[in-house]
Amino acid sequence: MDVTPPALDAGPPPAEPRPRLGRRLLIGGLSFVLVAGLVGAGVVAFRFVRGAGDRLAGLAPDDTAAFATVYLDPAGSQKLAVNGLLSKFPEVSTSRALDAAVNRLLDTTLTESGLSHADVRPWLGTQLAAAVSSQAPGRDAAPAAAALFASSDDSKAAAALRKFENGAQGRRFTWKTSDDDGVSVDTGTRSAGESFVWCIVGGTVVISNSTSFTDEVIHTAHGKHATLAGTADYSAAEGQLPADKLAFVYVDIPKLAALNGAGKHTDASVSPLAGGLLPNLAAYHGAAFALSAQSDGVAVDGVVDFDMSKMTASQRAALQVGADINRTLSFVPQRAYGAYALTGLPQTIRSLLDTFGAGSNQGGGGGGFGDIAALFLKHLTGDAALEVDHGDAGRIPGVALLLAADSDDSAKQLASGLVQTACGFAGTCDRSAEQHQTYRGTTITTVALPDGDQLGVAPSWAVKDSMGIIASTPGEVKAVLDAHAGGSVTTADGFTNVVKHGDLNNNSLLYLDLASISAAVRDALPAAEGSRFDAEVAPYLDHFTSLLQTSVNGSDRTTFRMFVTVR
Repeated sequence: MDVTPPALDAGPPPAEPRPRLGRRLLIGGLSFVLVAGLVGAGVVAFRFVRGAGDRLAGLAPDDTAAFATVYLDPAGSQKLAVNGLLSKFPEVSTSRALDAAVNRLLDTTLTESGLSHADVRPWLGTQLAAAVSSQAPGRDAAPAAAALFASSDDSKAAAALRKFENGAQGRRFTWKTSDDDGVSVDTGTRSAGESFVWCIVGGTVVISNSTSFTDEVIHTAHGKHATLAGTADYSAAEGQLPADKLAFVYVDIPKLAALNGAGKHTDASVSPLAGGLLPNLAAYHGAAFALSAQSDGVAVDGVVDFDMSKMTASQRAALQVGADINRTLSFVPQRAYGAYALTGLPQTIRSLLDTFGAGSNQGGGGGGFGDIAALFLKHLTGDAALEVDHGDAGRIPGVALLLAADSDDSAKQLASGLVQTACGFAGTCDRSAEQHQTYRGTTITTVALPDGDQLGVAPSWAVKDSMGIIASTPGEVKAVLDAHAGGSVTTADGFTNVVKHGDLNNNSLLYLDLASISAAVRDALPAAEGSRFDAEVAPYLDHFTSLLQTSVNGSDRTTFRMFVTVR
């Protein structure tokens, strides 16, 4: 149990700026949940094929802002899938090797507490969780939080915690034991007002940095306080995700944002979260994500629920763009390291301009960004992508921006305008010295840069089939044109293997060729670092081949899926 990471080195005088112990308790507890959960699942989870149910969501109070849990005894299908994936990693392919790896990681995580895996594993049950309260923290204090551990032996769990209390880290606290609704609660305090609280209730070890939040958990366990699992938003979000999973995360967006102060403001200059990423928090409900395993990889499914009627007109328009098969993908080179593609770019720009109060400038007329924004809004059909490619031999990776327009003329005007604006901002290129060449019947225009040859950058643009192509070099434009002529990323092995687990009909798509990225990183390393990479990193990293993340907008939700293939 991660009771220890929080208890750090001997604290310097209170006046000396340093992370408060409460924050370290929170970080330590969440770290333990991740470490023990992700690796412990490989050991604990295979004791029985049937799997154990979720018991810890019922202990989280209904005012919880964020909740995360890991199932150490998941459904049988998940156990079989995880077992198959682990067998692909020689370092943990056997039960003995995996068991030893888990022990090492637990020992590393618990080292500062004076505990070891031998103190934890005998009582660690079938589930771990962490909950963050929506209670407003005191000035400069960390939010109240609790780590929850299902216990298979309460007496051994209590013994481990007592050992912590009497150890070097625990002795830095002043301890007292009290009764809370019939539950024995141990509270350790320090002069700075920091707390370390633990108890065992209903077969669950609770470790927190707050006595009030611990009290809430106890009363929730006793049925005297409403549970998070019983709220409509939690139930709605969880119900849209796979039932069989290894881990689950839920966030109450308005409550979590309020902890950050975002809920108090609507001005982006005051609160970036409230004014930027989530400009209208009242429109959002819950967000949830589930981690699951399949025979050839790992998936993360997610959903964000919202009430579109509470959004601005431009925000609604951006979310109402229908999903489609993005036509920019036919221009992305087969050998690309990765690409991000989206639909509804004009609507997204309008939403952003509206969010940041720039809507009055959308009509352009003032030159610079205003004119370019007007072109975006008027002539773009919606599909757009950014791709990163291998580039010319011995040079930095090539990059290309792809923008679908309503005609070739519009695409040319847009691409030329973007290059001109970029040159104006940078002040480093001379458009009077543009160079032109023809490739596959398409004109490529290149702008020379000072020291461009040394940098491997020569901004270039072209238009093909109403697609504006703006790239880092003329060679990258050629690669894009080659892809469109035949052999795009959609025919790459990595893409075809991972797209089976996604949906090409989407609103956004992120693809990464992990194998090629890993190889490129390895090739860029000096000899000594390369050898170390081969010995310490490659044996693990080489098993991950590709990643695909897609999202689809609906009338009241956005759904996500990310899949990583494992060989």
